[in-house]
Amino acid sequence: MRVLLVTHPVFASHETGLGHPERPARLVAAADGVREAPVEVIESLAPEVDRALLELVHEPAYVSRIERFCASGGGALDADTRAVGASWEAAKRAAGAGP
Repeated sequence: MRVLLVTHPVFASHETGLGHPERPARLVAAADGVREAPVEVIESLAPEVDRALLELVHEPAYVSRIERFCASGGGALDADTRAVGASWEAAKRAAGAGP
């Protein structure tokens, strides 16, 4: 069996704060688990998604708002969703990781 592991170093920069489940250590553990599994692992760097594709599923104004929010340093979007400056690139690469 072959497994495609698509990741990018910027994902580790999406630091959401102590104790939040969406944290770099979780990504490291998942990637390590894949690498240690009895499968052939093909690794690839996640490319950035084309903005036009983002705007097919999100309103352009929303995409711009999130981009500006991250560029200004981020913070809490709501009680459970946090972002930092690097979150914008991490989000674009996570969206671009899909086939």
